[in-house]
Amino acid sequence: MRNFERGLAGLTADDPYSGNANQPLTEELADPTEEAILHMVNADPARTPTVAMFANPDYYFNPGSTSCTASGLGTSSKSPNCVYQTMGYAWDHGDYVAEVNTNYVGFVGPAVKNLGLDGPAANQGPSSAGANSGLTVVSDYHLPGPWTDETDIRPTIMYLLGLRDDYEVDGRVITQILANPNHALRNPGVTALGECYKQINSSVGEFAANTLQADTNAIESSTPGDSEYLQTDAALRGLEVARDHLAEQIKGELEAAEFQDQPIFGAWYQIGACRALIRAASDLASGTADPTANSASLKR
Repeated sequence: MRNFERGLAGLTADDPYSGNANQPLTEELADPTEEAILHMVNADPARTPTVAMFANPDYYFNPGSTSCTASGLGTSSKSPNCVYQTMGYAWDHGDYVAEVNTNYVGFVGPAVKNLGLDGPAANQGPSSAGANSGLTVVSDYHLPGPWTDETDIRPTIMYLLGLRDDYEVDGRVITQILANPNHALRNPGVTALGECYKQINSSVGEFAANTLQADTNAIESSTPGDSEYLQTDAALRGLEVARDHLAEQIKGELEAAEFQDQPIFGAWYQIGACRALIRAASDLASGTADPTANSASLKR
């Protein structure tokens, strides 16, 4: 399996548009440990991929012939060329890139602040044009406005309607858009805690982006006894356990503040623990961390 993973890392194609030969096709790789961090693992082990490949977003992958011709540009999947052009898609999806993972959501109503466009204009966000197309991830940007994802939409709507779910949700109420938040949510530490929670729990947040890079580096490595991969995988498992423990605690307290008006007394302490997790993931991605270090101190 390790040879297969290294083979994925080495996949290339000749770009018929730029003329560049041997263009890498793989941007990131995730093994089951990283897939758990990215929330790609559920209760059915048969549905957990052995390895997940996030590809160069200039390409869309389809089954093809093993005897295709490496050079040239075909026009359909029946072409003898390995690379072909299709007009069936306006953009690629399934990649770990800022262009795909950056979207917007709009809220309007009597309990919502009139903020106008609280974020980048359409021509100011990640672009699919230029040399950096597909080479950036969401966490590379510090765009204005609150960081949200789809899990935040339902609890925000429920809060605005005065309703609540009978189960604990993974998202948070987007406090930045509330015209009249309850007493618990008015504490500035609660909004800061919610923002940091997104960065450790979102699949495209800082924590996930850094751990994915660390895992990719480890999968592509070739050290005696596969030591770099094994040590990094163990470190990622420790970070996953610490993240899950902290995220579970934070989301429970956020929900109590949102729907029961219960104050969060340890918000700033948890923000510190949250940021420590992000730093640990960043150090692992950059190679400045000791992958054999014990991450148990992050679990408190």
